[in-house]
Amino acid sequence: MIEKRAFPRLPRDWEIECQISKSPTSQPVLIKGEIRDLSTGGFSFRSEWACPSEAFFPFAINPTDDFKPMVGVARMAWTRGQEGGYECGAKFVWVDWRGVDPQTTIGQYVLDNISKKPS
Repeated sequence: MIEKRAFPRLPRDWEIECQISKSPTSQPVLIKGEIRDLSTGGFSFRSEWACPSEAFFPFAINPTDDFKPMVGVARMAWTRGQEGGYECGAKFVWVDWRGVDPQTTIGQYVLDNISKKPS
């Protein structure tokens, strides 16, 4: 199968917290989930809640390895129902690590780790 994605994906089981509103007039709901994979362009995650497409939301990712925690804003690209919850895909809009170029750092991390076998 030919890979059609613009950015390679790196599988990860990191924690994510985001605040997403069900509608433009509702208060944001705190969602805790698990990152499924990460790329230079965005990430996908598992959630118990269906996330509205095109919604902008703040997030915090807490890695379980040596990668630094990140905060930012993303835009929901898609949500798919699956057994026991939902899988959601989001695109980075803004990411911060205080003075570090985040997309270059994420891209290098993915490239450095994509060929490593999980332990």
